[in-house]
Amino acid sequence: MFGFSVGEKFAKLNPEDNVAVENLFGQVFKNILFKWGAIRNVAKNTPTNIKYDLLKQFIDNKGGTLRTDNNNQLIYQPQSVKNTATQSQFAGGGTQGKTAMGGV
Repeated sequence: MFGFSVGEKFAKLNPEDNVAVENLFGQVFKNILFKWGAIRNVAKNTPTNIKYDLLKQFIDNKGGTLRTDNNNQLIYQPQSVKNTATQSQFAGGGTQGKTAMGGV
């Protein structure tokens, strides 16, 4: 599957091939699985058929992210949720060490 886009890899993916589904899931969601240990831990116990469905939602919506619901199950969230959660280094302002009096 080397050299193919995620969409092409998914199109060729057999939902019964646990190893291939696990590999593609890991590739697609590697950033969130790496950064968020809670999501990574839930993913370890998520059945392959659910992971396949999450991949399908990701492909159908051209991106997105993962979250956990109130039952500690993985759920797909659209790209807009991912964008909202990703803060800019310039967001939030701050005083950069200056006081309200202009650093006096």
